[in-house]
Amino acid sequence: MSPETILTGAIGLLEQHGRSYGSYDNHQGELCVLGAMAVAAGKEAECWEGLRNVYPNDMGDGDAELVEAALRLIRVIPVDVDLDDLMIEDLIGAIGSWHDGTLNDEDSPADMPTNAQVFAALAEAARLAETAGARV
Repeated sequence: MSPETILTGAIGLLEQHGRSYGSYDNHQGELCVLGAMAVAAGKEAECWEGLRNVYPNDMGDGDAELVEAALRLIRVIPVDVDLDDLMIEDLIGAIGSWHDGTLNDEDSPADMPTNAQVFAALAEAARLAETAGARV
């Protein structure tokens, strides 16, 4: 499955199920952006937990497309990370903090991106993945 397909699939899942905050999914079936990407890739929403201590360049085939989709997303959201030395744990943390509106101590729930902003970021990341031939 391509990163573009994962990113666009996540939009549909978030539209259908709604957004959860602070967890990949919840009992109401809502998903955070990372959980939606995982489910769109055919995985469990919590699959990110098993990927936390791996560098993206060390990924094998199995989860590489999901991580590549997340790397595309992090390039279009307003977070400050070093993409040259980014462990998956930091990738997960940065995307999750952006989604939940907790990027730093000064942020408040009012700083959470709206659904429209989340969908737009996923769509832009998908467009970039398609344009680049899904190469990070």
